[in-house]
Amino acid sequence: MEPEVWEKGCMESDRIRWCEDGRYVKACGRVIIIHTPPTKSGKRVMFITLEDARGLFDVTVFENVSKRCAKIVLSQTVLVVEGVVNRFGLRGVSILARNIRASRRAND
Repeated sequence: MEPEVWEKGCMESDRIRWCEDGRYVKACGRVIIIHTPPTKSGKRVMFITLEDARGLFDVTVFENVSKRCAKIVLSQTVLVVEGVVNRFGLRGVSILARNIRASRRAND
């Protein structure tokens, strides 16, 4: 991602993958893909892959957050995500989103 898109205070993807489970992070990235598969419960879950200058990172958005942020997620090309690191399996890492907003610098 170009330096003019990156926002101050955002952690880069290569550092996110080494964070401990439950750590609060803020990250900024260009939207690569959004996936909203059906769930047994019928609740909406969004899986988003974002890219920054250092690589890719995944974001999981549960229904309570997607109700507030879906319009932003679906209409913007660069997002700022705040949430906690969720580690699973041997190498699985995702950010569980608590808030998502458009990047102030990239979506103008």
